[in-house]
Amino acid sequence: MNRKNRILLLIVELPLIVAVSLGLWFVYNGPPREIVSSDTGIWDLRSIDFSRAIVRFDGKVEFFAGALLTPDEFARSADEIEIIDARNTGSRYGTSRIRILVPEDASYAVSGNSPLGAVRIFINGEWMDDIGLPGESAESAVPSGAFFYYTVRPRGGVIEIVQQVSNFAHRLNETHAGYVIGSVRLVRSFAAREVNVTAFVMGCFLALCFVHLTLWFLLRRYRINLYFSLLCLVWAIRTAVVERNPLLDMFPGIIWQTTFRLDYATVPLTIILSTLIMDRLFPAVMTRLYKVTAYLTAAVFAILSLFMQTAKLSAGLVWYEAMLMLMLVWYIALLILWFHKNAKITLTQAIYLVGWAIFTFACVRDILYQNEIYIWPCGDGTIAEISLVLFAFFQTVAMSLGTMREMDEATAREQRLASENASLDRLNKLRADLMDTLSHELRTPLAVMMGFAELAVKELRLKGLDNETTADLDAIAAEAGRLAAIVSDARQLSLSRDAAEHRGELSIETIIGQTARLYRPILQRSATSLTLDIEENLPPVFGSADELTQVMFNLLTNAGKHTRGGEVRVTARRVDKDASGGKIEVTVADTGTGVSPDFLPRAFERYAHDDPNGVGLGLAICMEIVTAHGGEITMESEPERNEGNFHPACSRKKIIQRTLSVYSAMYSPSASEGFLRARG
Repeated sequence: MNRKNRILLLIVELPLIVAVSLGLWFVYNGPPREIVSSDTGIWDLRSIDFSRAIVRFDGKVEFFAGALLTPDEFARSADEIEIIDARNTGSRYGTSRIRILVPEDASYAVSGNSPLGAVRIFINGEWMDDIGLPGESAESAVPSGAFFYYTVRPRGGVIEIVQQVSNFAHRLNETHAGYVIGSVRLVRSFAAREVNVTAFVMGCFLALCFVHLTLWFLLRRYRINLYFSLLCLVWAIRTAVVERNPLLDMFPGIIWQTTFRLDYATVPLTIILSTLIMDRLFPAVMTRLYKVTAYLTAAVFAILSLFMQTAKLSAGLVWYEAMLMLMLVWYIALLILWFHKNAKITLTQAIYLVGWAIFTFACVRDILYQNEIYIWPCGDGTIAEISLVLFAFFQTVAMSLGTMREMDEATAREQRLASENASLDRLNKLRADLMDTLSHELRTPLAVMMGFAELAVKELRLKGLDNETTADLDAIAAEAGRLAAIVSDARQLSLSRDAAEHRGELSIETIIGQTARLYRPILQRSATSLTLDIEENLPPVFGSADELTQVMFNLLTNAGKHTRGGEVRVTARRVDKDASGGKIEVTVADTGTGVSPDFLPRAFERYAHDDPNGVGLGLAICMEIVTAHGGEITMESEPERNEGNFHPACSRKKIIQRTLSVYSAMYSPSASEGFLRARG
């Protein structure tokens, strides 16, 4: 997907995400909620229109510290009752009373979310429920947490809520207030909305976890998808153990400490995974000291959340939150420095930063809210959960863009790799061709050397050292020198066949004569004669003596393989005379077995051969050398042909003729560059 299409996709996606998140926010908040505070422990709500709004009451309560009293006992202890903010009292257990003045002729619903404490609730003197088991010590108290919902009618226009509370697990006694009251219809709707929103948020996080985990399996290089999938899993767990605490609803027998520790462990895990993601998206922002500090403090708090006593852990959260605030300021400073040095930012980074800024602000706002410091939006309740969903959607878009970009880069890398592999394949083929060519080229001079060596040994045994034996030894030395030349030129011959730097004026008659002299003894071993028919006064040609010698050797070798007890004839004559010197045609013909019509069109292809013991390289090398010189080479095979002075006994055999033609350089070597051209 190109950049233009990605931007168009964002224009559609981002407004939709914002609209969904705002809709979720309004659904989550439900009907209007009014916060009513009291400094007397009595809330007068008689002026509230309960058909339109619900009320969350907050403030001071009537409190009896150090005793768990029934409503009657509490009423008889008026002299010892204090009006205090029970959340900040130093007593770990006690009894509180809340009195609410409401219109008489209506039914009401009271609802709330009890955090991890132990509460026994009485409404209008009647026992309603035990959430956990209140006790006077950490050993006798059994903490728990649950969402409760009761329908009540006032007595004399008063709803009285008495709570026996013990809290040995949390730093704040949050169970004494914070409940909501309203009409049965609105409170039931409010409770249902909380349930549905919690389920929706958990579903979103689990779905995003699965999607990004799948993307990571498909594209392992892009690890941000893995980190984000784990982050979504952590957030899904956190959603299950806070607010409505659906984990306890789904598994009533679960130990309260499990949900408590899971709640606290999600905080450092979020910091670790968020730091990993930010470090991948902005690799030049975080210093080593920052990363070590973030990972170390998060790891320490994560370990403590698993083993530390819960009340101490709850108190330690304040210090960790303060550390997080400092880390946040530190990172923002690093970001500002990075922006100052790098004005350019990618689309993925920009989208991620927007979501991260929203979520960070929500977390800061909620931390302050829980410590009774209210900033905008200063409504009732926390906003981190909804901002998490918005952040998750923003990050999903950013990760999708990053994944698409990474896939494009992976495709480009695969194409480059395919191109490199193709080049390597071609190089391997050239290397293989070089080795085949080298082995073939070396085999011919070695055969000549072996033949002359055998002749020299026989002559030495029979006649001693004479001129002919000396000539044979000279031929062996010359072939050894040619072997060295072949080795030095083999790579160049196999790769390009451009041997222009080795070319010069030479006599084709000399090349034919030297090659025939060296190869005649080898042919004689198979009772085959070699005849030369060279026109006199042939003009010089321009070329590489070694390469043309190799061509003649390969043609004679090919002729000798197909001929036993016959004759091989080499002819050279001048044809198509013109001002530049004309053309010299060289023909190697034999009276051997010939070539089948099916094989003839493929005779000059590499590895093509009609000999079970052949490798199919000799004629192919001839073709490469001739073509590199700008010439052509052909082959003919005709049955029952009697050519020139061939012996009549050979007329019953096929005659194979290999013909090549060269331009002569009689007048000017420069006029004959690119001299070789063969014709049929």
